[in-house]
Amino acid sequence: NGKSTTQYLSITNQGTVSSSSLTTQTITSQSYTSDTLGISGVRTVSNTSVCWKNSTTCGSSNTSMGWIMALPGTNEQIAYNPSYQDGYFVVSTVIPEVAQVLSCDVTAASGFTFAILPDTGGTASSNYFLNSGYSGGIIAALGLSGVGSGTAVNSGSRRFAITQTTSGIGKALEVSPSSNSVVRRVNWVRRR
Repeated sequence: NGKSTTQYLSITNQGTVSSSSLTTQTITSQSYTSDTLGISGVRTVSNTSVCWKNSTTCGSSNTSMGWIMALPGTNEQIAYNPSYQDGYFVVSTVIPEVAQVLSCDVTAASGFTFAILPDTGGTASSNYFLNSGYSGGIIAALGLSGVGSGTAVNSGSRRFAITQTTSGIGKALEVSPSSNSVVRRVNWVRRR
């Protein structure tokens, strides 16, 4: 806050933030039958406005300290570092494998790669993931079974999100950067 004209709310005296002071975003699994790219499923996320505390975003009910969302898969969790890519908060979840003791069957580990807005946790106004075979709305997550932290690379004029999968094979999907993502130098050091 000391170096910016924009002043953000900060927690003093090591205060705690309870879930009741967070805006809830909801994940919905969508019907998906096209598996041309090895995608196991598609999810959308709500886009509820976050009325940040001490802001004027929503008029008089500005009490939120952030956002929260519950992952719907059984034992689904975030075990990898998220990244900020192309104006999106990008993170992969993991759903651990399940071994059926009586039948010796194993359901392989899986998971979803999310690309959501960092300030609200909601979905963007356009798809980050392109050519996924889903035409039912804006996608917030694809079932890629990605592991680790993904990255994005350019190939000519096209941009691709790259992730390694639980099978050990890398996956590249074409993406569309947010109009809010401007690549620029944010600092510099003068050397003598």
